[in-house]
Amino acid sequence: MTIPQEYFIPYLLSNTIALVLLLAAWRAPRWTRWTMALVFLVAGCTNAWIANTTPQDYLSYASLAITAYRRFIEGWFAQHIQVVVTLIAVGQLTVALLLALPRKWRRLGVLGGMLFFVAIAPLGIGSAFPCSIILAITLFLIDRHDRQSPGAAQSLHI
Repeated sequence: MTIPQEYFIPYLLSNTIALVLLLAAWRAPRWTRWTMALVFLVAGCTNAWIANTTPQDYLSYASLAITAYRRFIEGWFAQHIQVVVTLIAVGQLTVALLLALPRKWRRLGVLGGMLFFVAIAPLGIGSAFPCSIILAITLFLIDRHDRQSPGAAQSLHI
């Protein structure tokens, strides 16, 4: 995988931050959860803004993605960018909210966040791969800490 020059610094920064959050999930899971909620909040707001101002910007991800995702982006997605990305933004904002709620709701946020990160991994450099997988594991560790905390058994009933 060759990283284009214009993506090198953001790629390196994204993966460094993901590794810091992964390590923080062991030492400071509560802080990490709130940081992940903030990440989803900012991503949701950013995607909503771009989807409604310059939606064509998302087409640049096609050249960075695996073949199946490239075909999807250049095909159906290209005709429905605003709707799809707005729905993605709503999902990201929902994950942010769920991560900020009490434990019984956080689990849904963790699962939604993990699904999101795994789903964008095939964007390759466009998702700063393996950053997205590292962040999915980070959410898993946060959830694991929640389940192992005192009172977790009573709080997991959804």
